[in-house]
Amino acid sequence: MLTCQCSTNTAISKHVSGSYTVVKKEKFNDLSNDKILLTGLVSDGLTGNPLPYANITIVDANLGISCDSLGNFKLLAPAGNFRLRASNVGNDDLQTRKMKFKAQMQVTLDFRLGTTLITCQ
Repeated sequence: MLTCQCSTNTAISKHVSGSYTVVKKEKFNDLSNDKILLTGLVSDGLTGNPLPYANITIVDANLGISCDSLGNFKLLAPAGNFRLRASNVGNDDLQTRKMKFKAQMQVTLDFRLGTTLITCQ
């Protein structure tokens, strides 16, 4: 039950779904034969603002990183088939489909995390 602390006691919610985009894939020869470089940005799906210190994890692996203060991330990871998850307190977690990441590639992904905005009227 949602409780609204305003004079009319009427709450309105608006949900924005999350999404992700693979922005760029390119050969990156400075990596060892079994590594990839994942880079990108995590932002709020409602406002478009970057989400400082959001988390990026490789699902089913003990590997992840926090974004910087501008919502950017850079993660060196083993090549392979896996899903990524972006999460942030106050936003919905977002998980990618399983993707194949080939060695010596730099892949840039942008995550827009879903959220629910609740306002009183």
